[in-house]
Amino acid sequence: MPQVTLHQARVVTLTRQIVPGRVAQHVGVGRESEVSLFYRSLHKNSSFILTEFIVSYSIHRIIILLMLLLVRTNVVTNSPLMPRRNRLDTITYFTPDELKRLFAVITGKRDKAIFLIGYRHGLRASEIGMLHITDLDFKRLRIKCHRKKGSFSGEHPLEADEVRILKAYLKERKDHLRLSDNPLLFPSNRATPISQQMLDVLIKQYGRKAKLPEDKLHFHTLKHTIATHLLEASDDLRFVQDWLGHSNIQNTVIYTHLVSTTRTEKARKHFSKLLHF
Repeated sequence: MPQVTLHQARVVTLTRQIVPGRVAQHVGVGRESEVSLFYRSLHKNSSFILTEFIVSYSIHRIIILLMLLLVRTNVVTNSPLMPRRNRLDTITYFTPDELKRLFAVITGKRDKAIFLIGYRHGLRASEIGMLHITDLDFKRLRIKCHRKKGSFSGEHPLEADEVRILKAYLKERKDHLRLSDNPLLFPSNRATPISQQMLDVLIKQYGRKAKLPEDKLHFHTLKHTIATHLLEASDDLRFVQDWLGHSNIQNTVIYTHLVSTTRTEKARKHFSKLLHF
């Protein structure tokens, strides 16, 4: 039997660890392809067939076979071997009616403040946890928004409803906890920043209560929602870029493909001159 190098053996060992046995039915059944044969040699632990593979092919070829196998069996969903998903397919947002229904079922002062600030200022779940009480300036009606992932932080104006809801939340919180004990605006029960996982739990809880589409029940949907709503209200792309803290305007332009008041108005104008049946 041909000799197997230590490096080749490690590749095979790693492969066996990350390819689950339950995916056999997804691999080209009845087709003697390299990928299916490679899979069976792993699944059945056939030392001879497997040895033939790793001796006949270079490590690079084995890795390619492995990646093809993982892609075909959906073990991995993000690979250069797979066609890229259109980013538009991953963006979900609430319509004005859906947003009203969502806020209608949020009764707690803290949660209403979280969702309103998250929506109005286009904050990610992780950025909600970064807010401190000192980021609020009720005299100047301002809030400091701290951003991640290369986006620009900045100071935003607060609307009257935000001030009212934030003050109601802080008053309620002051009855149970001295604000000086924790500088975080939205702490968890353990006095740590509220987690992304908890915010996703909350939006799923309220979203299902409001009977909203399941695929929209992610906290990041609020950021997509304010972007689309601002563009529906105005075609001021630079303002939306600045408001969301986008360092690259292409990250803002993507939303114009979802909704465009200008496109709707022009379409109605142009189609009014065409035949109707």
